[in-house]
Amino acid sequence: MRSALVILVMMLSCCLAVSSASAAIAADGSALANADFEGAFTPAPNAGKPNASGSRITGAIGEGWDDNSSWADVDIDYSSEKTDPHGGKAAQRVHVTRFASGGVQFIHPVRFKAGVGVRFSVWLRGRPGQSVGLMLRQADAPWTTYASASASLSPEWREFSVRGVPQKDEAGFLMIRAGEPMSFDVDDAKLEDLASVAGNAPAKVGNLIVGGSFETDRPPFGWTTRQTGDPDWVWGDVHQRIDEIGQVGSRSLRIDLQAAGSNNETHSPVFIPNGDRVHVGSVWLKSSEADTPVRIAFDNTQITSDVRVGTEWQRCVVSGKIPFIDWSRLRVSAQPHATKAISLWVDGAMVEERAEPSVDYLAGAPTEVALDLDLPGHILHDGKHGSARLALAPAPPTGSTLELSVEDLLGGTTKLPALSLPADHVALPELPNRPHGMFKLRAVVRDAAGKALSQPTELIWSRLPPSRDIAPEKSYFGLHIPLTPDYIAMARAAGMRWIRFHDTCMIGKWPVAEVAPGTWNFFDRQVDAAHAAGLGIIGMYDGAPARTASRKREGGYWGIWHIPDLPGAMDEWRGYVRAVTTHYRGKIDHWEIWNEPWGEWWLGAGGTPELYADLMKAAYSEAKKANPEVTVIGVDTYRGAAWTELVLKASGTDCFDAFSFHDYNDALYGGSPSFAQRQVDGFAASQAKFGTPKPQWNTEGGLFGCGSWYVSATGGMTPRGQVAFAIRYDVTMLAAGVKAYVMYGIHTDGAMGEIECRDDEHDRAIKPVVAARSMLAALIDGVGTPVRSEPEPGVDCYAFPAEGRTRVGVWWANDGQDHRLPVPAGAEVLDALGSPMTVAGATVTVNQEPVYVITKSP
Repeated sequence: MRSALVILVMMLSCCLAVSSASAAIAADGSALANADFEGAFTPAPNAGKPNASGSRITGAIGEGWDDNSSWADVDIDYSSEKTDPHGGKAAQRVHVTRFASGGVQFIHPVRFKAGVGVRFSVWLRGRPGQSVGLMLRQADAPWTTYASASASLSPEWREFSVRGVPQKDEAGFLMIRAGEPMSFDVDDAKLEDLASVAGNAPAKVGNLIVGGSFETDRPPFGWTTRQTGDPDWVWGDVHQRIDEIGQVGSRSLRIDLQAAGSNNETHSPVFIPNGDRVHVGSVWLKSSEADTPVRIAFDNTQITSDVRVGTEWQRCVVSGKIPFIDWSRLRVSAQPHATKAISLWVDGAMVEERAEPSVDYLAGAPTEVALDLDLPGHILHDGKHGSARLALAPAPPTGSTLELSVEDLLGGTTKLPALSLPADHVALPELPNRPHGMFKLRAVVRDAAGKALSQPTELIWSRLPPSRDIAPEKSYFGLHIPLTPDYIAMARAAGMRWIRFHDTCMIGKWPVAEVAPGTWNFFDRQVDAAHAAGLGIIGMYDGAPARTASRKREGGYWGIWHIPDLPGAMDEWRGYVRAVTTHYRGKIDHWEIWNEPWGEWWLGAGGTPELYADLMKAAYSEAKKANPEVTVIGVDTYRGAAWTELVLKASGTDCFDAFSFHDYNDALYGGSPSFAQRQVDGFAASQAKFGTPKPQWNTEGGLFGCGSWYVSATGGMTPRGQVAFAIRYDVTMLAAGVKAYVMYGIHTDGAMGEIECRDDEHDRAIKPVVAARSMLAALIDGVGTPVRSEPEPGVDCYAFPAEGRTRVGVWWANDGQDHRLPVPAGAEVLDALGSPMTVAGATVTVNQEPVYVITKSP
């Protein structure tokens, strides 16, 4: 995955290299030229004339502002919007009529000053479900983005902001960036010096994080522990635990560490600091082993403190001036013992806006609340009823209640009857006419007088149909997961049928399988469990031991991928392929050759396309001898033809049964031909130059920034944006003929608000991108290839082959506008998460969020 991120950044830089920045307008830190769009509107640069990229920029732009999209393949029309501006008589309308690639960049040029933090604020309006990005960016190479934030639009004017600290005295842009066809309005922008903003902000008093005394009998809201290690350790599905020992109160958080493990990190909930202020974090720690190395840190900063923890409770502190950032977390990272499994206990965690910690523990709220749901992925299937376990500490006073509400991701918020306390469960509400969807419960403890005794606590779950009863070989849907019972159950509950053994599960890679020459380590318990659950497995012929390589890597994550270029390495490679294929025959019958060999760790470490082709030919030969039924997946490329054709020139197409590629893309696919179709056609053409084209598999891809529904401050694609993205991505890939797509990914428990290629929340609730795929899979997986039609310009209608008397259609608008379309008589229309929609006058409104149209023949 990480190589894909590098490539995307390189591609973006290349695109930006052809952009032309306007003459910079100096900003004095508090004002912008024509911030309110009450000045003149002037024709867009080269108005109406197509640029070299194919873009066409038309209309009029408020003076002082500019377009920086001529390098992209887009069409934009700018205009003055005088109907209900936010203030004054006019606002700026940006209408993106076509989006093929690149980015729509509406900018205000400024001068940045090194080390001087700024906040760019602006009022925006648009359609619900759409979003734009706000950025502080360099005007020239290397086009560094100093800060970015996502703005989820609504029909009402809302103010959004982004803040950051530029590192140079230089020309820069205040940027509003869109990545799909859409219309949005801009008004009343503001640029402020953060020093003045911080100086005027009142100090935050008390503990900025909740749950830090761990007095509930299960981990409180927002706390999570990531633990990784060898597959047998991970199989134990180790969770953070609450122990009946404590320094602050009677309980504490316990973390069990594997000997010589890695990534043992406990994170607090996200907190929002005042920038440019000194903060102190404090936590009580003790270990089962003397002299345990531990690091205390503020996430999203460089502020850390390294301590040695013994077998008695000791208070550990980290402090420093937190810069201008949108969020942080308190993190405790423990270094495992080299030979012993040990435990670490955490208690009395605080973050305060002050130089020294308070002597006594300060609770973030009078009552701690823990809500948890014992369902894989927090998925509730049709016909099932659920309830969340509730724990409170200390017990609130007599007469207290739990105030409850539920938010429907594709609807509104409903207030629920208050729950009288004490109670130990909260029934998950069932909303009228919402049999499917994603929901978020919000709970606040209040005393008899209505005073809040707790911070809001939330719980996300999904109501979805069960997965279809088909063999994995007939399925398109997959997900990268750790190989543990809970994650296996999550994948199956979500309707995913393929898993791939990459870095969420290293089983089968050469250095993991052959721990010493001739000494093999197989993980039958894990593989048998996945196979028994009905999951198709893509194993990886991947990596190489250091003994086979002329260049030695250091250990850690990258230490597994040596380049096997020494004499005799090819024979050892053959032996490895033969051994794992033979051992796992009947359980792993699909194997892919190497992960992203086009990455820097291959090419930069001496690997060549020719060596990869030799490895592929050798693997194919040995695999077929060991298991004639095996499917060998090769090439593992990315968009473009350079790597692809260099490999194919050396290998031909007879040494793999399927052709794989990776595709990370945050755009909403659509139009004709779709981006997926163009990509697949290009790969087919490259194969045809050197042999017979083979079926194509998208073995890794998805969203780089998959935003959290629990906490929006950490960024990423918005929850509703994820729903639209997932369905449009999958439908266009299916229409292009892609055999399967294994989305990346889910690792062991991440921190609250973690977004980088992260498809579940910190509490293992699936994110909307997975829920949307699950709904689509329940409707069409295994049915066949959809066919596109265009009932009117700007609309995609994909019809899947009929299954019995039922046919599923997926409709959306690809131009960002609303379209009213007729619905066939008797058809049922479902929203993007599968709940019925009202059909008025035999028509339905279609926009960027897909809808399902289900028709049945007599």
